Amino acid sequence: MQKIAKRWLEWTKSSQRHLAEIEAYIEQDNPVAAQAVISHIMEIAEQLILFPLSGRPIGRQGVRTRVIIRYPYALYYRLKPGKIQIVRVVHQSRQFP
Repeated sequence: MQKIAKRWLEWTKSSQRHLAEIEAYIEQDNPVAAQAVISHIMEIAEQLILFPLSGRPIGRQGVRTRVIIRYPYALYYRLKPGKIQIVRVVHQSRQFP
């Protein structure tokens, strides 16, 4: 039986700020929807622990992107020893700088 290395999520300060901005923006019109969107984004991020290669590499210093199908957002992350580092959460209409 193969032992799977335990990983954990690390949200950078900027990615935490992005989540807060997304939630605040949606919450203006629909607080329930805001919570649903944030919960789903966090659920997809948690899936990266089990499936770290599910995102597509984008060629920027080891950054990968995982599109969130249900909502128009994407996670940008890096694989680090023992962790998945969430770098950004971006609306798909915007480009990663």
